[in-house]
Amino acid sequence: VLPTLEGDNSYLSTLPRFWESKRLERVADSGQLERRMMNDERKDLDQWALACVDSRANFLGDGRYSMTPFLDMINHDAYIQTRARIEEDKGFAGSGDILQLQSGKNYAKGSEVFISYGNLSNLDTLVDYGFVSDK
Repeated sequence: VLPTLEGDNSYLSTLPRFWESKRLERVADSGQLERRMMNDERKDLDQWALACVDSRANFLGDGRYSMTPFLDMINHDAYIQTRARIEEDKGFAGSGDILQLQSGKNYAKGSEVFISYGNLSNLDTLVDYGFVSDK
């Protein structure tokens, strides 16, 4: 299910590109967020579609991208080593590719799993994912 722009609890409403101007004016960062949004602005693209792709597309390092709709359910931790790779023809029915993630950390059963979304600043994670890290 793709996110919608409807309702106050919409995931996309956490992204600054969908904030009301009143909320943007309260950001005290010497204009960094506004400049980033102006640089990223693409009036030729649908902003809802761009937000869906930005928050779910992953660069794999070999020149390819992967759309992984459930991957954003795993929280980001910049200090977790994460490797991603595509395994070809390993899908459920034997055809299709799968994305395999490998974490540099062992997790106990029932504990929350983290991955690194990459070497991102808080400005990057705010603009593309709607959160900032306290680390």
